[in-house]
Amino acid sequence: MEHPLQRLWNKPERLVIGFMSGTSADGVDAALVRISGYGVETRLTQLAFCFTPFDEATRAEVLRLAGGGSAAAADFCRINFHLGQLYCEAGDALCRQAGIERAQVDLIGCHGQTLWHIPQEEIYLGRSQHSTFQLGESAMLAEHFGCPTVGDFRVRDVAAGGLGAPLVPYTEFLLYRSREECVALQNIGGIGNVTVLPRDCRLEDVFAFDTGPGNMLMDALVERLTNGRQHYDAGGKMAAQGRVDAGIFDAGSIFAAKAAQNHRPRSLWRAVSGGAAGLRCGAWRIAAGYAGNRHPLYGGVHCLWPAALQPLSSGTHDCGRRRML
Repeated sequence: MEHPLQRLWNKPERLVIGFMSGTSADGVDAALVRISGYGVETRLTQLAFCFTPFDEATRAEVLRLAGGGSAAAADFCRINFHLGQLYCEAGDALCRQAGIERAQVDLIGCHGQTLWHIPQEEIYLGRSQHSTFQLGESAMLAEHFGCPTVGDFRVRDVAAGGLGAPLVPYTEFLLYRSREECVALQNIGGIGNVTVLPRDCRLEDVFAFDTGPGNMLMDALVERLTNGRQHYDAGGKMAAQGRVDAGIFDAGSIFAAKAAQNHRPRSLWRAVSGGAAGLRCGAWRIAAGYAGNRHPLYGGVHCLWPAALQPLSSGTHDCGRRRML
């Protein structure tokens, strides 16, 4: 009898599902792709994508546990299996959308939900280490879909001496490298990151780093302004009703820059990039009231967009220029 992994290896094409839930803690992204080849000759085609939002209780619990406050081991035990179940449900929704059966899925990759991330070296119990912590039980996916399932991507990277994030440079090298142009791919998630692909690059020429707070600051402010009714500024409608106020912009820029000032390459985490954002929101809310906007409180949201973009732009420019010269 052929071993399942041997059968997977021998297939010319594989149907693979990838799961991701990020620092915004808003839900699960699931993508179905067809993959052929291996190594730098890997080719892939996205067949389907769906987003499954977390319910309010799940989101609140994830943010509580990721906030660094008091929690019991039982809380992490429960959320681990709860997230695993949500990933299974998101995978089922994706299969229905794509019109395939679970048994047709060949392989699953699941990043998990980051609860804590310590990319900087520290001394703990007398030993030097880096560490990272994601939950969302991948064994539940393996049982549910009956196929090989891979997780702990960040953990493996940290164990190998990496910073644990960003993790996308290899796939972006496969998808977007160019013989004629230098390509930079900027993701603005809860925390922003950039991958730089020099012209006609080899894999070892690729570099990437977290650029600083992304939408985390705006999300925190919107949640305060709406008393929790909204978790983000859908379509930028709130920001569109404001205008830039120099005082608010400077405060946001200084905070974003301080959160991102450690040396590149770097990997950032909520406690560094956005943990203090909630405490800052009260000050921004008061300051926005003096901005003279059409809706005074929307001025803060409007100002945080360019404030967050500034370290993204400067980080990419400065590091890119040093690496490319």
